[in-house]
Amino acid sequence: MKHWIQDLIGVSDRIAALNINISGYKKTWSVIQIYAPTEQDTRSETKLFYKELTDILTKYAQNHIVLMGDFNAQVGTKQSKEEFVLGIFGQGKRSPNGELLVELLLEHKLMLLNTLYKKNKRNRWTWISPDGRTKNEIDYIATNYPKAFTDTSILSKFNFNTNHRMVRSVLRTKPPGKTRKYLVSQNDVSEWFLISIKHLRMSVIVCVFGENSQGSP
Repeated sequence: MKHWIQDLIGVSDRIAALNINISGYKKTWSVIQIYAPTEQDTRSETKLFYKELTDILTKYAQNHIVLMGDFNAQVGTKQSKEEFVLGIFGQGKRSPNGELLVELLLEHKLMLLNTLYKKNKRNRWTWISPDGRTKNEIDYIATNYPKAFTDTSILSKFNFNTNHRMVRSVLRTKPPGKTRKYLVSQNDVSEWFLISIKHLRMSVIVCVFGENSQGSP
C-alpha cells in the first residue's frame, strides 16, 4: 500500500495531510488529520488554526478530501441552508466551536459524514469526561465526496489509552457511477479505519483496504 502514498505533510502540530492514490479513483485523496483548539484556548490560537486549515483545504480543493479528527466542537442539528454540509441526524445544541466548524464546511463544501447515518444515541458520542458524567460527539469525518462512502460509525471495541472513541467511515472500492444508486452490495465496499486520538502528535491513521464479504461492518 505504500506505493499509493504521494506525500505526508506536517502543516503544524495540529494539522497534517496525507496525499494518497487509491486504485479505482482518478483523483488523489487528501486525508487531513486535525486536532482543533478547545473553547478554553485563546481566540488567536483558534483563529490561526482555522486559517491554516483553510489554506490546506484550498490547496487540495481539486482532490477528493477527507477531513477528520478532534474538532472540540458540537455541531448540533441542521439549520437553514445547511443541507449540503449536515445530514438530518445531528443532535444536541451547537457550541461556539461548532459554529466555526459549520462555517468551514460551508466554505469548502464538505459534508459531515457523522450526520448522514442514523445511529442509536449511545453509539454517537466520541468523547467522555474524566469523571464519566459527560459524553459528547466532537470527533468527526467530513468529505467533499460523500457519495463515495456507505457508512460512518463509532467503534468502542478498541482499548486505547484515551477518552475518545474511534470514528470509522466505509469507502467504496470503486467510485459510484453516475446512474448507480447510493446503496451498493457489501462486496463493493472497503473498510477505511480512521482513528483520531486527542493529540495530533500521538494520533494514528490506519487505512485498511479490502473486500468485505462477511456482512455489514
